[in-house]
Amino acid sequence: ELIGMGMPSADPSLHPSPAQHISPEALHSMLTSSTSSSSSDVIMLDTRNDYELKMGTFKGAQHYNIETFRDFPSAVKANPLPKDKKIVMFCTGGIRCEKAAFAMVEAGGYNPENLYQLDGGILNYFDKINNSLEGESTQETYTGGCFVFDDRIVVDGKGKKVDGVRVCFRCRFPWSPEQVSSMGGDDKVVECPKCG
Repeated sequence: ELIGMGMPSADPSLHPSPAQHISPEALHSMLTSSTSSSSSDVIMLDTRNDYELKMGTFKGAQHYNIETFRDFPSAVKANPLPKDKKIVMFCTGGIRCEKAAFAMVEAGGYNPENLYQLDGGILNYFDKINNSLEGESTQETYTGGCFVFDDRIVVDGKGKKVDGVRVCFRCRFPWSPEQVSSMGGDDKVVECPKCG
């Protein structure tokens, strides 16, 4: 299991995700349209871990502040969102949203008709909006970068590595260039205050 959630029933290889896919272009249009009632009708739900969303997320997004994705089902039960609104879930590349949708239905009792997942995740959103739609930018809808699980650590809206970001060598928590500087880290190994 690439991304564990502790819910055997949440297996997209056996059952299609209960959430509908929404393209980056459709989501961007919904979020930027002056006639859209998205602020009152749609909840953006970040399904990523707490340390990831500290590097960037959609403006106004809600999250469960989970340390690990295995905490997602219990967080859904403990922190219900309004069930009469559309919920658009997103993550880095779309894999966690496939599983999160199962938890929203099974653990939270949400109607699949109100559940959406961003097709291809944040990275696809960055690519489609910043690199493909002429004159469009994610700056009005998204703040910061996106934590990635490779040597780049954090990428900006163009998919380029954000310089100066480091991760704690013990817990892998990411630190912005400003935080690294305040800890005296620069290019040295960084140990966060939590682990130090």
